[in-house]
Amino acid sequence: MITSLARNGFRIVAAVLVVAVVLHAPPSIAQQPQQKIMTMDADGANLHFVAHIDGYTRHSVPRWSPDGRDIAFEVSWRESGEYAPRVFKVAATGGEPVDLGMGKMPSWSMDGKQIVFRIPPDVGESRNGIWIMNSDGASHEFLFPGHQPMYSPDGAHIAYTNEAQDELFVYDVLEETHRKLSQPYSRIIGYAAWSPDGKELCFIGRKDSQDPELAVTAADGTQAQPKICVSNKALARYPFWGPSTKILLTMRTSGNNDQIYTFDPNGKSEPQRFDGQPDARNFDACWSPDLKKIVFVSDLSL
Repeated sequence: MITSLARNGFRIVAAVLVVAVVLHAPPSIAQQPQQKIMTMDADGANLHFVAHIDGYTRHSVPRWSPDGRDIAFEVSWRESGEYAPRVFKVAATGGEPVDLGMGKMPSWSMDGKQIVFRIPPDVGESRNGIWIMNSDGASHEFLFPGHQPMYSPDGAHIAYTNEAQDELFVYDVLEETHRKLSQPYSRIIGYAAWSPDGKELCFIGRKDSQDPELAVTAADGTQAQPKICVSNKALARYPFWGPSTKILLTMRTSGNNDQIYTFDPNGKSEPQRFDGQPDARNFDACWSPDLKKIVFVSDLSL
């Protein structure tokens, strides 16, 4: 009787301990919000689900093809906790995503026939840096060491940073030359985005422990120092230059609740929250070629 009671008591204590551990354990990656690629009209109407890759919790940087028919994007972290970045392509209206292979940070060429992207270190490829492939995922080719590549609107240049993300360059596709741009930052946060006419680049830079700054500089390297447009600790991730002078930004509010904002670099107003975005964490927005829609990543539960 005593042995039976002792065993039962041990089982009860053990069960209580297990429950306590479960209740107080940090959430696993599998419990994190399942990010989705979404689109909506430029006025915030017609919210539309486009894609989610099963088994992945992290989706990033969706980018329209020049004809507006497809969207390329990256996934990086699996639910298991494994870092396994891959590039996918999906029809802008939704459908079955196509796996284009290992990599991240896709950017389309002007004719839509190629995609430049990055392969990071330690993912099984012998050469990390900036690569190029056909838009169907064929013919992967290493270009040069670097990070965060972005094709210019005319396809003649690629803006990128070095691996340390403290230097900004422009690569001439035809001449195969690299031009370093003057800038004062110890770190560049995300892509440098091209202006619609291809004459300027905007990017987010940080000087040591100071607030990040949204800066604009001439892409031809003639500007000694960039123009500072916004200094704000909430600036985050990847800017994207769209219609006229409007730039899409991700601003990090309290609790890492990223939201989409617009900003006119030639005006004097502060960034304005994008109307109509869903009640969720939203980020990495990009204008469609006809400027009628945006694509973005959202934690919205459907």
